[in-house]
Amino acid sequence: MTDQFILTENHLKLLSQLCIRFNDHQYYGAAGGDMKYPYGDSMVMDSVAKIIGIRPDNGQDLDEPLTDTEEATCLAIHEETATALQIVLQTKSFATGRYGLNEDNRWELFAD
Repeated sequence: MTDQFILTENHLKLLSQLCIRFNDHQYYGAAGGDMKYPYGDSMVMDSVAKIIGIRPDNGQDLDEPLTDTEEATCLAIHEETATALQIVLQTKSFATGRYGLNEDNRWELFAD
């Protein structure tokens, strides 16, 4: 994990669509994003592209496959949702901006 992170509107858009489930397959279980359908269906990169506005969401599957660049962008922001979620939970805020880990290893918003 990096010690700095820029929380963007796109992270918040994804988090607002994240399907949370209680996974009780091991130990005591824990709440977390649905592994197979994180944004409601199994076409994860297509869902990300629609949610963050790379492709229009017309309620149907994408007409054309994502380009390599679009898919890389979608995968990167999808993977960043773990850090984004940790930040909004620890700070109890949905403020976008540059965050860093403090001496207690907790996220805080930097004043730029």
